[in-house]
Amino acid sequence: MSERSYVLLTAVLAALGAAVPGYLTYVHYAHVTIACPTSGCEAVQSSAYAEVFGVPVGVLGLVAYLAILAALTAPRETSRWLVLGIALSGFVFSAYLVFVQAFRIESFCAWCLSSDVTVTLIVVVALLRVRVAEGLTASPVSLTSPRAGARRRTRAPFSSSSPVRRRRRSRSR
Repeated sequence: MSERSYVLLTAVLAALGAAVPGYLTYVHYAHVTIACPTSGCEAVQSSAYAEVFGVPVGVLGLVAYLAILAALTAPRETSRWLVLGIALSGFVFSAYLVFVQAFRIESFCAWCLSSDVTVTLIVVVALLRVRVAEGLTASPVSLTSPRAGARRRTRAPFSSSSPVRRRRRSRSR
């Protein structure tokens, strides 16, 4: 994939991701019932863990996704590392929140889990983007050779021009 493809994929994922905490933020401030396929969403959203320093977690997620979208507009190299940094921060925080849902609240929010999956996908795409841009797709052999990325020309062990093949031919004649 080209870098442009990674950027577009990241933008789509971030836009979709922003919709989830955007909805959760709306539910929080509008004081409406959350639409959820299970009863876990209400339990998670009404828990003590739904806010950090008085700020709803949905707002933090929305800010993170919007920051990823903004980082995509930065110069290429800066963009790569900003997106990766923001996404990794979001991933770590999401992992913490999944732990909290599993072991503290003992209930899961489908909306939150969908955001967790989205940020995980963004991390994967960001890592691939950095890997491709930094030229880390070369084989380990070529990375250690003096000319990184250059392919070595080797002969097959028993090709017609190999020394073993030549010795066999001279003995049979």
